[in-house]
Amino acid sequence: MTPRPEPGPAAARGSEEDLRRQIILDIVLVVEGRDMREFFVALLKHMQLNEKIDIRNAGSKDNISSFLQALTVASGFDRVKSLGVVRDADGPPASAFENVRTALRRARLLVPDKPLQVKKKKPAVSVMILPAPDRAGMLETLCWEAVNLRPEIPCITAFLDCVKKATGHPARNPEKSRFHAYIAVQDKPGLKLGEAASAGYFPWNSSVFDLLKSFLTALVPARS
Repeated sequence: MTPRPEPGPAAARGSEEDLRRQIILDIVLVVEGRDMREFFVALLKHMQLNEKIDIRNAGSKDNISSFLQALTVASGFDRVKSLGVVRDADGPPASAFENVRTALRRARLLVPDKPLQVKKKKPAVSVMILPAPDRAGMLETLCWEAVNLRPEIPCITAFLDCVKKATGHPARNPEKSRFHAYIAVQDKPGLKLGEAASAGYFPWNSSVFDLLKSFLTALVPARS
């Protein structure tokens, strides 16, 4: 067997475990971290796809490249028919997508020309940039938009505006700040994003998640 490339320094323990775990399903979804993995576990369970898609945590967005290279020589990868990769845009979404394209190229996998496009061979490959292919942001952006009609949201917005006025500058990461402020006023205020998803804090029937659901559904061949 080809020697497995060593994960980069940003790899978390979860990514190491995910590389050691044998691949037994023919659909694999690679995500950028533990919280994102737990979020997708909850969403796929809601979609009743949790027994069809194997979710793997790359450790971080900076580690996706080395993780994919290692994954392609991991035990069971030869059975994979469909591969999805998800990461946050953070900055310009085009840059995030190009980074994933580079990672796929280095792993000698198919390289989509645009997000959500499915390159069909074996394995078929598709990429999702969050919150959407044409928007900056992250998974927290999507979750915030899914709950923005809840009655506590104006209070959270007012709180962050107050902080900005008092300190003379906005929160360093407003996307995460407002998201965590929302979690802080729920029944279990200490939950992380993935745990909050499992606890049912996000309405899966919201149209905000439609594009993400379409991406996941497209990973599953009709015969699966």
